Amino acid sequence: MLTQIFQKKIIGYLFLGGLMAAATTYGIFPAISRTETNAAPLLYSGDHMQVVIPKERLLPGSLWIESKHASTALPDEAHLESYDMIQKVAAIWKKEKGITHFFVIAKSEAAGRAPIQFRWEMIPFPDSQLSVLSRISFLERSFRLFMRVNFGGYFVSPSEVQREYAFYEPRKAIFSQPFVKEADKVEETRKDFFCDSEKRAKQLIFEGRNVNVYYDYAPLGVPLKKGEPAVHFLIAPKAHRENFYSLTKWEYLETSLYASALNEHYTKEREADCYHIHRTGRRLQSVWHHHQHFHANPREKDFGVKMTVLSKMLLGGRVLPPAELQKSVDELRPHVESLLLPLRMRAMEFEQSSEKVHLHSKL
Repeated sequence: MLTQIFQKKIIGYLFLGGLMAAATTYGIFPAISRTETNAAPLLYSGDHMQVVIPKERLLPGSLWIESKHASTALPDEAHLESYDMIQKVAAIWKKEKGITHFFVIAKSEAAGRAPIQFRWEMIPFPDSQLSVLSRISFLERSFRLFMRVNFGGYFVSPSEVQREYAFYEPRKAIFSQPFVKEADKVEETRKDFFCDSEKRAKQLIFEGRNVNVYYDYAPLGVPLKKGEPAVHFLIAPKAHRENFYSLTKWEYLETSLYASALNEHYTKEREADCYHIHRTGRRLQSVWHHHQHFHANPREKDFGVKMTVLSKMLLGGRVLPPAELQKSVDELRPHVESLLLPLRMRAMEFEQSSEKVHLHSKL
């Protein structure tokens, strides 16, 4: 009885929250949701990417790592710049604010909508302590985040943007300095999913050079067409990497090449909305082995699809029975392999050529 009451309350909260999010997104409550601001301050501009303090965001304190190209398809160098910028923002948060938990999220909308350049949004997520209040705060922040991922962000005041700029301005020199990655810790042998060869073989979709692509056993996506498996892939390094800090630039590049190819296919050929999600921090990672989520959903034309995606993000997807999981993997694998196979060689060639240039520069 109590369980049924609790489930009804959750559904009620989701419904009311969805109404509020829709109202905020579509401007029904403009005084609450939309405050006009000046152009977002630019912290740093690289050759392909730039770091921006956004005037519209998912949660307080977030930053954009934004492409300077008018396309969602990025050159290889842009992916490496993204890695460099994300690591440097993470270093600032860790040193100055003690924040080691964060999301890195991007959403690409189906072809046919107004094109925008690809951008990552980095979202700080203060660690939740063991107290009841901190746990409630953590859950509430998670709810707001995924609500806005689906229904749109909110606008902040010019004064808030300027306060944030004042914090970063004396620290932004880090972006023009070479990135020095922290030495990897020697980890104990782990038996997480990605390090368990027997378990991961059942969900393996594609084997790359430094990373593999797997199918999620409890997909968050909504099938693009009736009878098809939902599209939800996990892209993970073969080596054990606990979090984004320990990810190498070559692992990130290969991950991004695969995710970009999937993104281009599903947004253009299948008219889907695609999500890219990195999580870092013990409270945010269900598996202590870093991986990127990629899932594609039907173009979000109606409220029902948005609410279905939101509920799965918050409560988790349905765990597939073994037979259904195997059928989904077998159905998706040939197509994904045809998309990604040319990129495996490209990632290897780019890594080898860059290492040769680096070696020659030292001579």
